[in-house]
Amino acid sequence: PISGPLPANALIPGGAAVSYTWVFGTNNTGEVHFYCDASGQDANSGIYVNGILNATNSVIIETPAALTASLIVPDPVTRYQVYEARMVVNNTGSAAAQNVTPSSIQLGGTGTTIRISGPVPASATIPGGGSAEFTWTYSAVGTGNITFAGSASGTDANSGEGKVSNNTNTSLTVQKQVNLSMNLTASPSTARTGSEITVIAAISNDTGSATAQNVSVTPQVLGLIQNGSNVVWDSGPSPAYVTLPGGSTQYMTWTFGAGNSVGTVSFTGRAIGTDANAGWEVSGIDRESNEVAVETSANLISSLSVSSQTVSAGQIITIYMSVTNNGGAESTSVNANSLVIYNEGTGNALYSSGPQPSNVTLAPAGE
Repeated sequence: PISGPLPANALIPGGAAVSYTWVFGTNNTGEVHFYCDASGQDANSGIYVNGILNATNSVIIETPAALTASLIVPDPVTRYQVYEARMVVNNTGSAAAQNVTPSSIQLGGTGTTIRISGPVPASATIPGGGSAEFTWTYSAVGTGNITFAGSASGTDANSGEGKVSNNTNTSLTVQKQVNLSMNLTASPSTARTGSEITVIAAISNDTGSATAQNVSVTPQVLGLIQNGSNVVWDSGPSPAYVTLPGGSTQYMTWTFGAGNSVGTVSFTGRAIGTDANAGWEVSGIDRESNEVAVETSANLISSLSVSSQTVSAGQIITIYMSVTNNGGAESTSVNANSLVIYNEGTGNALYSSGPQPSNVTLAPAGE
């Protein structure tokens, strides 16, 4: 023992009682019991007498309460997003830690945030080997980096000794809100009936903004503003969805058939998506592409004639092909395909030369 018994001995009159005290230190962990009896001398007879052996209740020796703390925040967050900061406090000792309370959270950095509520709960008892979580609610106000620092303190339930955790810190980045912009470009600027029109959407998210997820264009097959034309959707968008970190641009492509009517067409749409931090739905503004003129395609009509319908054997036969462009577009590199000779009887024609010219360019009708 550290001390005791106190008193070392005593005179105890008949019917009276005296208390003796020992003080012991502890180490390691486990369960202990204490045994003791009393002995003395009868004041009248001088005979020595012994008391009955007694035992205490068991005493459990535990490791002292010990607190460790860690701060957890989402990272990144979006400006005006409401989020939670959590402090997890662990008791690595065996003894319970009572009245455990978190310190005030110290904020720093270039960003700004406002505490809405917390901590919840205000205090907790943490059993040995257990943990407790304290929660604050904040609103992100200004963009930039924000640091969080704090600790926790409590009391050892056995000894009453105060216990303080480590200082813990963490940080997050407050990003700008998603800002989607889009440009639609249709090509060619002049299309022919029956040809293909390609539309490309360039979708961007502002530098410093939160990542935009599941970005698409609505309507999915684009809106059409037509004047006389009968353009129809063919394929796209490809890809159907994109992810846009802040400061990036992605592209989507559609194809359309120009149909068989002349006129003009333009294409409309709006970019939509989701803020990856806050889960908010976001939307850009409606956009319209450049106008595409749909004109009549080239239309070739040909006819064949011969220099004479009756010739003598050995005589030269000249074949003439007349080609007319009745369409609305110039036709280039127009050439005649190989002639097919069909014989009746024993007559035979042998190729000599031609066609002359080998190819031509034909202007559209009316030019």
